[in-house]
Amino acid sequence: MGRGAKGVVFLARQYGAAAGGGEWVALKVVSKALLRKKNKNGYGGCKRVSFERHILRHLDHPLFPRFRG
Repeated sequence: MGRGAKGVVFLARQYGAAAGGGEWVALKVVSKALLRKKNKNGYGGCKRVSFERHILRHLDHPLFPRFRG
């Protein structure tokens, strides 16, 4: 679906959640090597990912993504 500074977002289907198919989700894959490199340079790559996870976990709105995991 897209590519950003920290990783790639894929369109994926979650099976087993419901009978008759599964729910479509956006799956974000973050590169550990890139995060390590950014942390060594002082950019705080892991802090940004943790912040994004924290925000998504607390959002409850139909137009914003839900955090699963």
